[in-house]
Amino acid sequence: MSKKRSIQWADLSDEQLLKMRICDLKLKLKNTWVEKQVNKLHKELDKKNLHFKPHVWISDDWYSPDGIAGFAVPFYLLHPRLIELERKMIGEAEGETVDWCMQLMRHEAGHAIDNAFGLRRKKLRQKLFGLTGKSYPNSYKPNLYDKNYVVHLGEGYAQAHPDEDWAETFATWLTPGSNWKKVYAKWPAIEKLELLNEMMINLRGKKPLKRKKETTDCVATLTLTLEEYYQQKTDRFGILTPDRICNELSSVFTPGFSNHYPKASSFLRKGRKELCKEVAKKSDRYEKNISAVVGKLVTYCQERNFHLNTNEAVARKRILAVLTKNSRKYFRNDNKVIM
Repeated sequence: MSKKRSIQWADLSDEQLLKMRICDLKLKLKNTWVEKQVNKLHKELDKKNLHFKPHVWISDDWYSPDGIAGFAVPFYLLHPRLIELERKMIGEAEGETVDWCMQLMRHEAGHAIDNAFGLRRKKLRQKLFGLTGKSYPNSYKPNLYDKNYVVHLGEGYAQAHPDEDWAETFATWLTPGSNWKKVYAKWPAIEKLELLNEMMINLRGKKPLKRKKETTDCVATLTLTLEEYYQQKTDRFGILTPDRICNELSSVFTPGFSNHYPKASSFLRKGRKELCKEVAKKSDRYEKNISAVVGKLVTYCQERNFHLNTNEAVARKRILAVLTKNSRKYFRNDNKVIM
């Protein structure tokens, strides 16, 4: 992206930027840090002697459509200003670091290579992983200790659907230095990894059955404004936002400077991991969703210069109660499958 093009909107206020249509951002993959990760992914596939390079395009999320030998990456990753906005609006920008981005790309490449070679039709694949035709669940509650599944993206994502199990297994197999033969040697999941390894060896030197570079919802066709995009995203995933609980937050936080109590943002950032884990357990909701809320809450408190209005022990109990109650209220009892 040229400096001239980015300046047109990168310095806008949030309010001004939210009024822009996504297509008018004129985002391109070329010469971005994301393109470098795509090239890195292609090199990893080359090292496995696979003559397959999934094509990548920009859209509104991470996904690999059924039947297409490629995958989409979300538009916000193409510019630091958009990553910043995504964090403010959603709580996190999925894939914003190099390591995280590569994790997601390897996962999506698993879907793409499945589509490219029609691997889901293999009988042994169906036997070990399950059938692609199985409906995606509206909800699933993973067993994080189930050793029939690899651990790649975390949160038991491989348990969501047979195709996600395949993609997570592929990503584990592809990741340099994963040492999967040793790490999973005593897990039942090793059988899936060994089958996938054998299937990949059989693909060496073979050209994909699907080579047409198809795309869906390319960024140039996304006419939603950023404001509309975020409204739809928060509605779709039932995202709990700080403004929805602002009245209740007054029992924990107060604006302005304090000599006696720490900044609310520092308090939340320091205890985020344990707080999210406890809220998820008490509310029976997905920890990733809770973490996104707390991420937004950190920004919310920074912008308003909030500090605690009581000691940390009492503040923790109160914020725990507020988040637990509202997580039950706003979040569906599910882990929405979006990849």
